[in-house]
Amino acid sequence: MTPKQYHKAPGINSTALSRYAEGPDIALMPMEPKSVFEIGNAFEALVEDRACGTNKFGERFFYSKCSGGLPEKLVGWIEGLADLSTKYVLKKDGGLNNQKKTLHAYLDECQENPGMVPIGAGDAEMLKRMVDNFFKMEIYGQSMSDLLSVCDFQEPVFWVDDWGREKKALFDAITVCDGRAYIFDFKSAANPAQFVQMLKRKYHFQASHYEEGATVKFGSSMPMMFLASYKCEPYLAQPWGIDPESRDMARAVYLDTVAQYAAWNEAGKPSRGWAEYDEVKLWFK
Repeated sequence: MTPKQYHKAPGINSTALSRYAEGPDIALMPMEPKSVFEIGNAFEALVEDRACGTNKFGERFFYSKCSGGLPEKLVGWIEGLADLSTKYVLKKDGGLNNQKKTLHAYLDECQENPGMVPIGAGDAEMLKRMVDNFFKMEIYGQSMSDLLSVCDFQEPVFWVDDWGREKKALFDAITVCDGRAYIFDFKSAANPAQFVQMLKRKYHFQASHYEEGATVKFGSSMPMMFLASYKCEPYLAQPWGIDPESRDMARAVYLDTVAQYAAWNEAGKPSRGWAEYDEVKLWFK
């Protein structure tokens, strides 16, 4: 199954649930391609390539000579098959706007590599160090190379829950040993604090969702493990989990959110226009 086939297949996924938890109107907003996400996608491709000897990176990305970060809208243009020759920013006299040199340099290279996403020179070095450190990690007493050598990558799983709701998940890496699934998800984050914030805000939905799918499919599941890599010096890698007490609470929140999401979906996904009451804790010296 290709990624496109998976995304078109019916079933509730964890991304839809986490977006709905922020508000129905958030869930209704289109998910447009953003250049900032491509570093994470490139990182995951490089990890899979090193573990499996594939060329997932080369199928989507190319190394650019540009030193600046990816322009915000560039990936959307590439995926939308836009005519990149029309995206140059011009001055009134028709010449190129010198304040957009980085954009123009990327556009030049992208037209030489049609359909491919560029990775700038600075990001390429960062990714190399992130991947090198990732494979220095040890989990369950094993090196990442040994562990990932027995994993299936980008494994789609479909199931029906106890209430008859169709669900789906796409595991970054999974292996089954003695009837128990071990699930791993690769994450890149600016720093540990950002990762923890995302874990509290969104990723716990993914953990509950994936563990349920693995249990239905394989009979039992270990707690999902997030394998994070940080985009800040010294580019450390770190495995993360959710503590048992919090996992039970997260599971309860997950089940409630699934029920609300399913009812909202059956009602035709109506817009709401407002968010739930919330409170802020303040600290004073």
